[in-house]
Amino acid sequence: MKYNQKAFDSAFEYYKKIIKKTFPDGKSFFIIFDMNNKSAFYSIAPLSRALHELGADASCAGNGKSS
Repeated sequence: MKYNQKAFDSAFEYYKKIIKKTFPDGKSFFIIFDMNNKSAFYSIAPLSRALHELGADASCAGNGKSS
């Protein structure tokens, strides 16, 4: 599978900016996503990196038939 680094970096910067602005003291996040939605699934990686760089913890749970 070919990976689009430019799209990843763009999503990462977007998430980092939004998280800093919306949750300046946020340290823990619980993310629930639909396993049947590929966009939701693939958005976890840049979101996780943004949270990590901001010093936050993240837990994720997939919801759906294939989870």
